[in-house]
Amino acid sequence: MSPPPRCFGNSWHLDRKLKVFLSPEILLIDEVGFDRLEQHDARNANLFHKVIDGRYCKSSTIITTNIDFKELGDYLGDPVITAATVDRMIHHSIIINIDGPSWRLHESQKLNARK
Repeated sequence: MSPPPRCFGNSWHLDRKLKVFLSPEILLIDEVGFDRLEQHDARNANLFHKVIDGRYCKSSTIITTNIDFKELGDYLGDPVITAATVDRMIHHSIIINIDGPSWRLHESQKLNARK
């Protein structure tokens, strides 16, 4: 598994690191919003945008999040860049909203009921 964009340090050239995220036919970005990117580095919203923009109309990207599009600006740290990123994320996209009880909670309750 590749490291998330916030792990970009000085060890590699940025273009080389971006290639890791731009080259796969399918990229899964799980739990966007789980950890606020701006808390690590203010440039992370821009780096995330570079990944999304670099894949835009070229390769498939699957993104999971429990954050509404309107709230992503707070999580990514830059509402302007977030607007451009979300625009690319939703264009030509299939959006699947799952609204319901937590599957993990359901499984836990089922497991505990057997005891």
